[in-house]
Amino acid sequence: MKHEEENKAENSTPNPQQLDINAFLNLLKCDDIIRQEWDYFRYKFDKVVKWFYNHYLNKSLPGPIPPTINGTQVYLLDLYKLIEGLGGYLSVHFGQEFGTIGELIGLSKQDGDELKKCYIKYLDIFTSYYKTARGPNFPTKRVEVDKYITRKRRVVSVEAS
Repeated sequence: MKHEEENKAENSTPNPQQLDINAFLNLLKCDDIIRQEWDYFRYKFDKVVKWFYNHYLNKSLPGPIPPTINGTQVYLLDLYKLIEGLGGYLSVHFGQEFGTIGELIGLSKQDGDELKKCYIKYLDIFTSYYKTARGPNFPTKRVEVDKYITRKRRVVSVEAS
């Protein structure tokens, strides 16, 4: 019985990369920080998605990043933020808002179905894992913001040296 409890605790403990991804995705909710360095967060988001597929799932990416729809690059962070901002995939799907989101990122309203496929292809499993992994043992939003600011200061001070 004790051995089963130890295994259960061991299996429920997230690995450090998973904690970092969760902290990063929670940080993305802080629009004031994200807005200041949007391109940096786009780059980091792409790296997190690549790591998630290549290392966590041990699968190849579902396609190139950023994906392209009718010659227009679709930045995954932009798509993620817009859909989460509108209440998540189900809200956007049932509200039939993919065409509207397409217009916001430079596509036509008719590209809504392609945008929906793009979300499902790249971000659906990614966000599902993230939302499943969230729990009471994960750091609070304030701790994550503090960790980001501390890391950013370290990078800036090292670059200045």
